[in-house]
Amino acid sequence: MAEKEDKKNKNTGETLPVVFIKQMTLFPGISMQFDLEKKSSLKAVEAAMMSDQRIFLVCDTSDNEDKEEPARVGTVARIRQVLKLGNGMMRIAVMGQSRATVRGLDKDSAAYYSGEIRML
Repeated sequence: MAEKEDKKNKNTGETLPVVFIKQMTLFPGISMQFDLEKKSSLKAVEAAMMSDQRIFLVCDTSDNEDKEEPARVGTVARIRQVLKLGNGMMRIAVMGQSRATVRGLDKDSAAYYSGEIRML
């Protein structure tokens, strides 16, 4: 019975801040650090730190920042460390937790992207 409940909770969507990362992919169980400079990414990290420190990372495969169809599969990660650099950038260290898909990206209500996440 508990296994069915866990599967049910795993498949229900939750909303997490979304960060698009270029030229790299994070896998579950892997630690990685990288720098962010886009304002929407910085705001997403700040929002994640104010809640449960979880964020959805997805590879940005195009040069167009305002694209309507980003990659749908990414990784839910826990933010382990945030370092604000003097030049308006931020260096974050994350640990990949699980693969997931994103539905319905929303930027209207905040200064960052968020989306409904479903674990794979």
